[in-house]
Amino acid sequence: MPESEDIYSARITRIDGDSASSVRDNRHQLPVGRHTLTVSEAIDANRLSTAQLTQMRKMKKFAHADAYKQLVVEVKPGVSHRIGARLHRDRLDTLSIKNNAYWEPVVWEEVAQSCP
Repeated sequence: MPESEDIYSARITRIDGDSASSVRDNRHQLPVGRHTLTVSEAIDANRLSTAQLTQMRKMKKFAHADAYKQLVVEVKPGVSHRIGARLHRDRLDTLSIKNNAYWEPVVWEEVAQSCP
C-alpha cells in the first residue's frame, strides 16, 4: 500500500449491491466486466489526530451507509486490482469529515495475474 501517496487500506463490503462475504484477506474473484464496489476506509489511525479520529467516529455512527463509498471498476482478464482509500489531507477539517469528503476509494495498482 503506497502510504507515501496517502493511500491506505480499504474493505470491500458489497459487490454489485450484494454483500461481499467476509473474506479474511479481502480478495474477491470477479468475472470480467464492470462492477460496482462499496468500500469502507481503514485509514491508519496513527496518521490522524485525536480530534480527527473523534470526528470520523461520530460521522460513521450517524452516517451509517453514507460512510461507505462506491467505486466502479472495469475488471480485466488476467489482472488483479488493488483497492485502497486515498486520504485527502486538505479535507481533514470538521465539516469535510462530517460530509465524508476526507477520503476516496481508488484502484491504486493493477497487477498481471494468471487466471485459474
